[in-house]
Amino acid sequence: MSVLEHIGAYSAHVDTFARDNLPPADQWPLLQFGLPELDYPERVNCAAVLIDGAVAEGHGNRIAIYSDAGETTYEQLQQMSNRLANVLVRELGVVPGNRVLLRGSNCATLCAAWLAVMKAGAIAVTTMPMLRAKELGQIATKAHVDHALCDVQLLPELIETTTHTGRLAKFLSWGDGVLEAAMARQPQTFDNVDTSTRDVCVLAFTSGTTGSPKATMHFHRDVLAMCDTVARHLLETAQSDIYAGQPALGLHIWLGLAPGISAAFSGRHRDDRAALRTRAAFGHPALSGHLLIYRTHHVQNAGKPRPCVRPIDAQACGIGRRAIAGRNLGRLARSKRHSPDRWDRRYRDDAHLHLGQRRSHSPGCDR
Repeated sequence: MSVLEHIGAYSAHVDTFARDNLPPADQWPLLQFGLPELDYPERVNCAAVLIDGAVAEGHGNRIAIYSDAGETTYEQLQQMSNRLANVLVRELGVVPGNRVLLRGSNCATLCAAWLAVMKAGAIAVTTMPMLRAKELGQIATKAHVDHALCDVQLLPELIETTTHTGRLAKFLSWGDGVLEAAMARQPQTFDNVDTSTRDVCVLAFTSGTTGSPKATMHFHRDVLAMCDTVARHLLETAQSDIYAGQPALGLHIWLGLAPGISAAFSGRHRDDRAALRTRAAFGHPALSGHLLIYRTHHVQNAGKPRPCVRPIDAQACGIGRRAIAGRNLGRLARSKRHSPDRWDRRYRDDAHLHLGQRRSHSPGCDR
């Protein structure tokens, strides 16, 4: 099967860079969408489901984001993302298929910016705040990124990148009033671009610590599939759940969550866990790029989360990898502090899985 047969003839992308640079068809994983909830229409914009759909279903007044800056409802997040989408299109000149680099710490603005990129039919390149001009330059050059939205506190490295590479020249910053003023000039409604379900919408780059940064390419359907498989079958998410964690949005761990739930950023999940009734906590210890997901019960008193999902490969949160528990991951650990054996001794009574077992993988995982 050719790449064109995989992705179909229709695309909303005017800038076809990503579409033109998809890997050869024989290098693709085997993707299966056999579940009824994965039967997506040929044209779908994932933001229309993740935010617009959530509001249309009556979740507008629900808290979408808890953060140090305050609480943001789904309706407020929708209005922010619509204004930002208008800014991207009307003031930065973004067209469908353009790559937009997003740079900032976890906050409502960064979430709204990511949704805005989806709405505009563009491609989000969300980076970790720790990256400096060298890494940003490699990413911007490799992905041909000319547009960016950036937290003002991280702006110096982006400007240095622009100076050295000529990329990322069209940017706006938030936190200094520049992006906020641009948003205020725009309406709070936006007509989502009618993207193909197989239009690329995310370029997920590695940090580049082991060489030149590399990116995986994800379609709109892939983002939705993360929610409809990981959130539903692996994490067994309910709409009353609150997910908390420190991983940057640039690590793309949060993409496996479902519409209607809440996310707690920064210190809120540590300081107010009892008040927030945290359902799960995400962490990213140094396990050779692997992720620990801790799933908790609703707690009434502050205390340590009770993990019910064992260490798994971070890439198992997408389609194409098995989630491996116990000693299988131990081979990848290089630090006693993060050893699965030590983890198991502390939490054996609460864990659903035990050492040596293989976790039932999400539907669609065949590699």
